[in-house]
Amino acid sequence: MTPEYATPQDVQSVSDGVIPAPKVAALLEFAYVKLRGKVPGLNDRVAAGTIDRDAVKVVLVEMVQAVLRNTKGLRSETTGPFARSYDVSAASGLLKVTDEHLELLGLEADGGAATMLLADFGLPRCAHPDMGWC
Repeated sequence: MTPEYATPQDVQSVSDGVIPAPKVAALLEFAYVKLRGKVPGLNDRVAAGTIDRDAVKVVLVEMVQAVLRNTKGLRSETTGPFARSYDVSAASGLLKVTDEHLELLGLEADGGAATMLLADFGLPRCAHPDMGWC
C-alpha cells in the first residue's frame, strides 16, 4: 500500500483543465515507485523526519505534471503554418526524478555523469623519461 503523500486533487489544483482522477492516481502511484527506487528507505526517512513530507508531495506532483504537460513526449509539433516547441526539461512526458527533486528532499544529487580515468597496462610505456605514459 502506498502512503498518501500526494492526491489527485493536489495535482488537479495546479493543472490546467480537468484530468481524470484515475489517470492522475495511476501516475502518482508510478511516480511514487520511481521515487522510492531513487530514495531507499523513503517512508522510514519521512517517518523519522529526515525528509519533509511536504517536499515528497511537491516532488510527486511535479513528476506527474511533467507527464501531463506533454503526454506524448513530443519535442515539437507542426500543424500547417503553426509550430510549437516543448521544454522537455519541464514537460518531458516521462516520470523522472531529477537532481532538483533530490535536492528538495535534502539529498545529494548524483549529477548524472562521471569521469573515469582508464589505463591499459598492457600497452608499452614511452621511452622518454619526462613523458610517462604515452
